[in-house]
Amino acid sequence: MPRPTTWRHRVPEILASLRTLDHADLERGQIEFLFGLKRRAALRLMAPFVSGNRRSVWQINRERLIRWLETLEQEVAEEQDRHQRVLQSLHDAEEEIRSLREELRARGRPDPPSWTLKQEVFSRNILSLPEEIAISPGMVSVSFPVTEPIRGAQLLHELSLAMVNDWTTFCRLAGNVPFGTDEDPLDQLLSDLEHQKQSGM
Repeated sequence: MPRPTTWRHRVPEILASLRTLDHADLERGQIEFLFGLKRRAALRLMAPFVSGNRRSVWQINRERLIRWLETLEQEVAEEQDRHQRVLQSLHDAEEEIRSLREELRARGRPDPPSWTLKQEVFSRNILSLPEEIAISPGMVSVSFPVTEPIRGAQLLHELSLAMVNDWTTFCRLAGNVPFGTDEDPLDQLLSDLEHQKQSGM
C-alpha cells in the first residue's frame, strides 16, 4: 500500500470528498486535487490501486481507495492520540524539571542547561532528523562540536521524539529488516506509462 505522508491528518476530509463523487474510477488529476499532491507523488499513491488504463491515463477504483482510507483512518486516529499523550507526558516532565530547578536554586545551585525545541520537532519522523544523527544496523551515532555538549543533548532529545513518532522506521534502519528490492516499482510503472504514450496506446 502507498506510504501516506503530509495528508495523513486530512484522511477524514478526503474520505468525505470521495464519498460525494459519483465516479467509479478516478484519474491522476483528481488524486492530485484530493490529496494535495504533485504528479509523481500522486502516481506513487495510485500505483497499488491502478484498475484501468484508458488512453494511457491511469485510473483507480474509487471504492477500493475508500476502503483503504477507512482502515487508515483508525490508524491515524490512534497515532494522533498517541502523539497527544506524548505531548502531555513531555509537559508533565517539564513541570517536574521546573519544580526541581526551583528547589536547586533555593539550595544555591546553578541551573542546568536548557533549550527550546521548535513545534515541528515534536512531530518529526526518523527520516527528517538532522544529518548529525546517523542510524545504521546496530548503531546510532550523534555528532556535535566538542565545544557544544548542549547541542549533543538537544540532538538526543530530538532523536527520542522521532523514535516515539516513527518507531517502525527506526527499527528498519537500526535492525536487520530489508528495504525491499533495488528497483523502484513506481519507476517501472512510469516507464511503462511513458512507453504507452509514445506508442499512441
